Amino acid sequence: MAPNLAHSPRDGTISATQNRPGRLREFDQVTLPAGQRVEARRVRIGDIPLLLGHGEAGMGVDAGIRPEEIDYINAHATSTPVGDSSETQMLKYAIGEENAYKTPVSGTKGATGHCLGAAGAIEAMFTILAIRDGKLPPTINYEVEDPTCDLDYVPNEARDADVKVAVSNSFGFGGHNACVVFKRYED
Repeated sequence: MAPNLAHSPRDGTISATQNRPGRLREFDQVTLPAGQRVEARRVRIGDIPLLLGHGEAGMGVDAGIRPEEIDYINAHATSTPVGDSSETQMLKYAIGEENAYKTPVSGTKGATGHCLGAAGAIEAMFTILAIRDGKLPPTINYEVEDPTCDLDYVPNEARDADVKVAVSNSFGFGGHNACVVFKRYED
């Protein structure tokens, strides 16, 4: 990916472009204390309202897309009951329930483990590969459904899909949060 395609080298293949990154920040404790309810708060990125797991909304940048344009979401998905349930509720609120139920979501940490500081970059690559290859990565080891996590999580098997716009969610301790929107590159 190159920020200015007019000056990018032409000896490589451009698979996707980043649509003006959204940066989110929260002001709260580094980890969620036991028993504390997770509260979602809204911050808008263009036409997409995005949410934080808890804390105050920071700053957003216009991503230039509408929720119904999103073809795939790579979730942060840490396989924790509070985290996955919160992210599910956030997605419903952020892109609307109707869009959330139509949009495939998968978590790739089951395949890679939690790579801590590298997790966001690795998951962004999964997202770009979904756009390039037209194949959604599965949420592996998806065996027991949680009634609070009721979206299409691409369970256990990769799926073919025409992905033009995809979102990669990364939420970290201390408010290091990002929802990055990628679009298929077209000349």
